[in-house]
Amino acid sequence: MLLEAMACGLPAIASAATGGTDVLTEASGRLLPVGDLDGLVDSLRWFNQNRSLLPAMGRAGRKRAEEYTWDRYRRAVTEATSAFA
Repeated sequence: MLLEAMACGLPAIASAATGGTDVLTEASGRLLPVGDLDGLVDSLRWFNQNRSLLPAMGRAGRKRAEEYTWDRYRRAVTEATSAFA
């Protein structure tokens, strides 16, 4: 769901437990430690206080999401499974 949100041009807030560490950048959102409720509240406040920055974050998120294509996924699976062949 994180990549889908980013592909829609939405800035994102994600936990490190969601795979966000692989896709989310500082330019496209906020990555929080697992269970960091205070961090979530702070991030929501930051987003609210910095609304003018959100369109650029959304564009950065979309650009990042576009890097994760099905072709890239197939190559990664092929490389990972070829080690077992």
